[in-house]
Order: sequence, then C-alpha cells, then structure tokens
Amino acid sequence: MNCLRCQSPMMSEVFQNLSGDAGVVWFTGWRCIVCGDMVDPIILKHRQRAQPPPISRTRRRFTVALR
Repeated sequence: MNCLRCQSPMMSEVFQNLSGDAGVVWFTGWRCIVCGDMVDPIILKHRQRAQPPPISRTRRRFTVALR
C-alpha cells in the first residue's frame, strides 16, 4: 500500500487506543515510513464516504488604493 499523501510505501502496524471506555483496544493499520500518516480500515471507510473537494476555488484579489 502506498501513502495517499506522499505516495511513499506504508508498513503494517498494530496500534492501541488507551482512551476507550472498554479499556485498551488493539487494532491494525498502516503507517507511512516517510510522512507518518496513519490509516486504518475505519479511516479508509470514512474517506470513501466523504464528498470530494471542489475542483477549483477562485480567490478574490484585494487591491489597495494608494492616495
């Protein structure tokens, strides 16, 4: 698997969630070896559901009138 941010290889890793109400929860995911981005099956599922960003956004130019 390649990183969605920097296209570098990712490695499989086991993570633990210490803040869960049920105690320690272990889950597997992937971590990018270059940028450190973490992805697990839940994150991938949410990214697939998310709306794609607009293709282009135009910015207004602000001009300052000098006197």
